[in-house]
Amino acid sequence: MSKFRDLVEAIIVGEEAPFWTFGEDTLEEATQISKLAKEVNYDIISKLLAAKYKAKIESDGEGHNPYKRDELSSYYYILKTKYPCKFNGDIVWMDIEVEYRVSTHDKPEGHKSKHPIDVYIPNKSFPKTWSKDGKVEEYDMSDGVRSKYKEQGTRDLIRKLNEKIDRYKAKLKQIQDTPAMLNDLLALPAQKAVEKYNLDEIYYKPWFSDLLKHEKEKRAALNQLQLSTAR
Repeated sequence: MSKFRDLVEAIIVGEEAPFWTFGEDTLEEATQISKLAKEVNYDIISKLLAAKYKAKIESDGEGHNPYKRDELSSYYYILKTKYPCKFNGDIVWMDIEVEYRVSTHDKPEGHKSKHPIDVYIPNKSFPKTWSKDGKVEEYDMSDGVRSKYKEQGTRDLIRKLNEKIDRYKAKLKQIQDTPAMLNDLLALPAQKAVEKYNLDEIYYKPWFSDLLKHEKEKRAALNQLQLSTAR
């Protein structure tokens, strides 16, 4: 059984989410790049839902051709889902997000996005050719090639989803198995805790904040019970 099948088989996530939450008007122009964006989004959600894995996709912006400002050439999305993980006898629902870019061209070196991109579609393994004006290297977006980008993009999204889940689970297991670490996380200021235990990827996420809050409440309740019993 594949790792992906193992990963998704037992997941049940809250209310059923829509395929994706951006409106059709976002991709109203039937350009080759807009077709690829639709195909990738439909493919990844279809595969996740088929595996009983509920997820949603949110639009995270658009990008224009650097030399033709009236031409959309990039679409940004966030794939969102939840994953259950046991922690100290409770179930923690980790929010997992994979951010990706669908574009006719690679992002220029040194150019920063407002959010870090996890997956680029097409990925850099595919060949590019110079545009007719010789200003930018572009991917072939013809019908015969686009399906290859979609298939590789879906595989890359699933791989990145698995990687993030594995990292989050490993970090939670480390915290659970190291009482001194949990004690520090409940007592230290945020910045010190993040630096000491390399928790920058998860510490400020709402689900992790809720976990720490719950652990503090459990300890306070236990202390109160012990005081009551001692009287």
